[in-house]
Amino acid sequence: FAAFERSFSIYGMGFIMMTPIIPIFLVDILKLSYTANFLSKGILSQAGMLFLSPLLGKLHDRLHPFRFISLSFGTLMFFPLLIILSSQFTQVPLVSTILVFVAYLIFGLAMTGINIAWNMSSIYFAGKEDAAMYQSVHVSMTGIRGLIAPVLGLVLMRTLGIRSVFIVAAGFLLTASIVSYRDYLRIKN
Repeated sequence: FAAFERSFSIYGMGFIMMTPIIPIFLVDILKLSYTANFLSKGILSQAGMLFLSPLLGKLHDRLHPFRFISLSFGTLMFFPLLIILSSQFTQVPLVSTILVFVAYLIFGLAMTGINIAWNMSSIYFAGKEDAAMYQSVHVSMTGIRGLIAPVLGLVLMRTLGIRSVFIVAAGFLLTASIVSYRDYLRIKN
């Protein structure tokens, strides 16, 4: 469980540090309208969660939690990379908007898996013990990340530029994916 929390903490740093920066990027850099913002963040990402939850829930049941989160974190890594790529097409707004939409489709897919793992993996690790204690540790760790990661994102944005936040976030997500898969291989053997 400690290894699971370590992986979730690495992922969470990347994910949470982007959260306050994304609206700034979409509005100030990409010049997306409120409609495009709502369609991407409100509809596309949430539709993925709604429609993919049953399928990914079954996949979660079949895979070890480390393997499942490795796939989810690795998939989410493409979100910040596509967001950065979209900024290379600001002179062609249709292309940048399409890339943002694709990024949010991937975001919805990845976050469906992460949300399932976030809510269900504590039960797996608790075994016959009280799962509420495991989940309370999990929630508390999220709060700690929530205190650190947004500040890190803001510091990166102000010192190295807004794109650096997404590059560092992708690095955190890739690291979380690799570490989780390594943990899976260690347990499998």
